[in-house]
Amino acid sequence: MMLYTKNYSLNVNKIIISPHFDDACISAFAQLGKKSLMITVFSGFPKIEQRTKWDIFCGFKNSTEAISKRREENVKVAKYIGFQTIDLGFVDWQYNQKNNKETIKRKIIEVIKLYPSAIIFCPMSFGGLVEHSDHVLITEIILEISSHLKSPPFFYADLPYQGNQKLKWENIENKEKKITACKIYKSQLPRLFEAFPGFNYLSLAKEAYLPLENVINLKRKIVVPVHLDPSDSE
Repeated sequence: MMLYTKNYSLNVNKIIISPHFDDACISAFAQLGKKSLMITVFSGFPKIEQRTKWDIFCGFKNSTEAISKRREENVKVAKYIGFQTIDLGFVDWQYNQKNNKETIKRKIIEVIKLYPSAIIFCPMSFGGLVEHSDHVLITEIILEISSHLKSPPFFYADLPYQGNQKLKWENIENKEKKITACKIYKSQLPRLFEAFPGFNYLSLAKEAYLPLENVINLKRKIVVPVHLDPSDSE
């Protein structure tokens, strides 16, 4: 079941697809505003309550506590910045519950069709030190449907996974506001700083975006991707 922001509106000019609750704010804050919609894809509870290494590392007793708290954090960030949210309710890879790619694609298309003029932003996912499979899945879906979109999508560099990439990193406006917003994800951000040495508050000041053709070319060059173990990171 999809969960919508209260006071839901069709007045949207940007759609930011966030694999998990914190991804869009950490990596694409510059696109979040009062006419933006964040689609959080992997935001649901697993059928069986679990205890994963990442959730325990973040201070949670189990998956139910983790997802409940993370949803709460996301609602607070949305209220602080003013964007709308839709949670698609699929399950994070760390819970080892297989998701159907075509089902996820249909749900994403269903939402996008409501906003035919909105510009789409999604994770780039390819070419970093590691590739998170949840992020890669979303990138692949958007690449597959890109020819059917009114405007070509843009791809944001995933922090912290792609912080090492030689991209056109640009300083964002209101970086202090971004840091304040990211701090609301207090169950995740400190743990990401610990898990990825060199990733810190200074890293949040810059973001990078690639057009469709650049991501297609980048994907062609990749031969041996490195994937995260689902239990090692969110």
